[in-house]
Amino acid sequence: MVLLPAMKDDARAVANALAGSREGFRDLFERHRAAVERVVAAFAELDDAEARDLVVESFGRAFGQLGTLREPARFEAWVLALTRRRCRSRLARKKTAEAISADLATLAELDLAPDPGPAPVDVPALVSRLPEGPAREAVRLFLGEGQLTGREVGERLGLPADAVSRHLEQLHARVKARLAARLLAQRAQGEDGPGPEHLDAQTWNYVLRSERFRGERGLQAHLESGCPVCEAFLAGLQGTDGLDGDVERALLGPARAPAHARTDAVFEQAMRSLALHLRVIGATTPGAARRLQPSKGPPLTFAAVLALLGLSLLALHQRGPRAEQRLASVRPAIALDFTVAERGQGKGEREPGSPGARYPQDRLVFLSYELASPSFVTLLRIGPQGEVEVLSQPGRVGPGRHVLSVNGSPAGVSLQGFAGRNRFVAVASPAPLSAESLMALFTAFPDSAAAAPGLDGSAVARFEVEAAP
Repeated sequence: MVLLPAMKDDARAVANALAGSREGFRDLFERHRAAVERVVAAFAELDDAEARDLVVESFGRAFGQLGTLREPARFEAWVLALTRRRCRSRLARKKTAEAISADLATLAELDLAPDPGPAPVDVPALVSRLPEGPAREAVRLFLGEGQLTGREVGERLGLPADAVSRHLEQLHARVKARLAARLLAQRAQGEDGPGPEHLDAQTWNYVLRSERFRGERGLQAHLESGCPVCEAFLAGLQGTDGLDGDVERALLGPARAPAHARTDAVFEQAMRSLALHLRVIGATTPGAARRLQPSKGPPLTFAAVLALLGLSLLALHQRGPRAEQRLASVRPAIALDFTVAERGQGKGEREPGSPGARYPQDRLVFLSYELASPSFVTLLRIGPQGEVEVLSQPGRVGPGRHVLSVNGSPAGVSLQGFAGRNRFVAVASPAPLSAESLMALFTAFPDSAAAAPGLDGSAVARFEVEAAP
């Protein structure tokens, strides 16, 4: 792998961050914030608030998983792939009623693909080959000006948000096919002979894992020439793989926006997100999350980690919650309950849930909550790897019993792919909770409590279940 100067800088910054340097985190954030924002901007269905949250969330999660990054010099491709995954997961939660976040994978499972090399993909040439029409104009506006979000492109062209996202996804797949061809071309002796006519799931795994297969040379030329069938296959992939980050880098082009000057407010939010991530997974430092390399020596306490990052519970208490929450005089009360059903069963097949019980992964968890007074409610699930997923934020809800629903229908939260401890949390507050407020809440109480008093007028209820491996 050829290391460009920027890649060497990233490797040093990652090493500094893993050693506990706050400036290492800041260096990574300042250098790549603009690129992360452009990845988020391509998802036109996201509103401004969701886009801001996803930028913070992507950096917080990436910082928390730095110990899993096997090639620190390729941090940019990695964080862009993680950002793309977070965006797609957010949209899936908004659209899928049966099993919220069932297909989400932990960040540690996202390995980088083999390095396709620094040679740029001629993205303008690919765009120029598109037929005249909305697709070409949408991607031209998004890439050409570099400032418009996908939603703004749609407004300018009179296109619905999902249409703009679809056109950008098609370009993403086209670039991905060219990078896959480059990976195949890097092999010293591609395998000849009859091979797959088009990409399929097995062949794609071979490409990503650098495994040899018959017909490599033919497939490389096939992808390089442009194949609508193969590009449609790549556009239809449900997950996010390590090559997606390299695609985002190619779409950014050789120019990089200048680093934001000391963006303390957003950086602090990302660092609070990191503090929350470490708290819920029980890790001590970002490096402690590395699966194959356990940390050595006596572990730090979480308080020591916060001190190392320049944070404290007091700072979280002061800066996280909004002023109206601190002034609230009435603390809402909330109780959380659940039923369980096998996937595909009707409403009458549910059984009462038992906190702490062990359930097969083919079960769906249906959440309900009881409010004593009107409150703003947030429902979350914390997965076995500490991934925090916001299941619902319905706004201000009246007193009484309510059920987690999507589009008016009860929504089951799937345990599939979440083997291990799953914690479900309901937070009721007299005013809307910001992301920082939730982080402060989670940092403030012991995670062993079934229910805990909230911070600044909020109330919390929770339970946990075990998903069988």
